[in-house]
Amino acid sequence: MFDRHEYEALEAEAFLKGQAKGKESERKKNDADNAARDSKRADFLRSQNVPDSVIAAMLALK
Repeated sequence: MFDRHEYEALEAEAFLKGQAKGKESERKKNDADNAARDSKRADFLRSQNVPDSVIAAMLALK
């Protein structure tokens, strides 16, 4: 049978695992959003006749 301290430890562990999983999900979402934004920026700069080397340098400055 679990005592109160063991139960609290298991509850805290589950909470922390849930937080970590949520942060990882948010990070993946942000990476996808950033990639889409960078693609739009690159397309716009190409339409303004900016060389690809300059575009690549700008996107590398993150």
